[in-house]
Formats: sequence, C-alpha cells, structure tokens
Amino acid sequence: MASACPIDLDLHELSWASPSRYYLAKIQTNLFGELELVRAWGGLGSRRGGHMAEPLVSMAQGQVLLFKEIARRQRRGYALQSAV
Repeated sequence: MASACPIDLDLHELSWASPSRYYLAKIQTNLFGELELVRAWGGLGSRRGGHMAEPLVSMAQGQVLLFKEIARRQRRGYALQSAV
C-alpha cells in the first residue's frame, strides 16, 4: 500500500492552521507513564476551543492515528504548520 503521507511518521507532535482555526495533535505520556494522543483545537484570536486525550496501547497505534489526522486535516483545509 502506497503512503500519501508527506512527512516522516516518526513524529510526536503536529500542528495545523486554517485562516481562522488551529489544531494540534501530539503523543505524550500522562502522569501515570501511559501513552496518550492529545488533540487540541480552537479559533485563532478567540478563547473558544477544546482538547481531548485518548489512551494508546503503543507508539505504533499513536502514529497510525496521527497519519489519519493528517488526512482529515488536509480534507478540511488546514495547512501543516509544524512537525516535531
């Protein structure tokens, strides 16, 4: 299966922006040492937004979810701002 991913998936944090909104997805450990995928979103120049943490079984699962998020953000018109 060919990959349409424009970046190396050995990343832990991605951020996107559109003219009026932003989105962030990153893999991190919580206070208990467990992996989680944290997503944050909101409007540029406003206090509105939110975040969500999803528990992960492995780093590989997190990278698969990041890959899916890349495709979702591109479909919705966001431009990749940074990849760390």
